[in-house]
Parts: sequence; structure tokens; C-alpha cells
Amino acid sequence: MKASAMLKRKEEYATILAFNVRVMPEAEVLASESGVKILTANTIAGENPQEKTRLYGHHFDESNELISQISRRSIDVLKEYYRDEMNDENWLLIRRLKKLLEIA
Repeated sequence: MKASAMLKRKEEYATILAFNVRVMPEAEVLASESGVKILTANTIAGENPQEKTRLYGHHFDESNELISQISRRSIDVLKEYYRDEMNDENWLLIRRLKKLLEIA
């Protein structure tokens, strides 16, 4: 089990995140015997109760500039792991944001 390799380096990272999947009993036993934690949930990210809902026309409109924060690292992750999910329009947006945000 790959997660158990972290037991030697940083024990707190010996964890499997299992979102929207059923964990087989055998996997739970193996993880427990190996010292690996399995964290399960039905959603990856929940709502933040402190964050207020933003409404178009009330909090912002077309005169406001909205920019997505991206980095060299996030672009590399898109290329490596999500290339098949990206289309030409997505890549054009990334190129424009790279230029606008001066990302090398």
C-alpha cells in the first residue's frame, strides 16, 4: 500500500482520502494493520458558513474585473493530470491569464 510508505517519513501523511467511494472492509483492515488512516466523506468540499453569497448585480457587475488566480504550478498540474479534460477554449483562457498575470 503506497500510503504506508509515508509512515517512515511523516506519519500524519499516511492517509488515504476516499471521497464518494465505498471502502471495502478488507481495505479498512489492511489500512488499520498498516497504521494508515482512511478518511471518508460524501463531498470533497463543503460550504463555508462565514462566506457570504455573492450576487451578480448586487455585489458585482460587468464593470468589475474578475481574475482567477493561477500559478506556474497550477498550469503544470493542468497539463499533467487534466490535459484530456481541457478543450481549446480552456487553453486559450489559460494563455490569456498567463499573459495578464505575467506568468512565465
